[in-house]
Amino acid sequence: MKTEVYLVVLGMAAVTYLTRFPPLWLGGRVNFPPRLKRGLSFIPIGAFAGMIVPPVLLHQGVHRFNLYLPAAAAALSIAWFTKKPFWAMLAGVATLAALRGVVGS
Repeated sequence: MKTEVYLVVLGMAAVTYLTRFPPLWLGGRVNFPPRLKRGLSFIPIGAFAGMIVPPVLLHQGVHRFNLYLPAAAAALSIAWFTKKPFWAMLAGVATLAALRGVVGS
């Protein structure tokens, strides 16, 4: 590979390290206000929603039918009844895999 590629990879690693290390290092040493702690607790669900909602609601696949919609419905129903994220994700992935097996990918 060219030297430029290595420099870009090293630069990206440095930027990633420098933006993620200070909060982890300060996390145990700084006492955050309760309101900030509560706000930060919503970041994981916001990121998860940002990854899940577009494929489910904005269907642009090769199939006429949106395969993500029944998979999301299965995951939501399992999550509603079991309150266990693992089983909900497993149900969604299994439903999507079964639909792709029937319809084809």
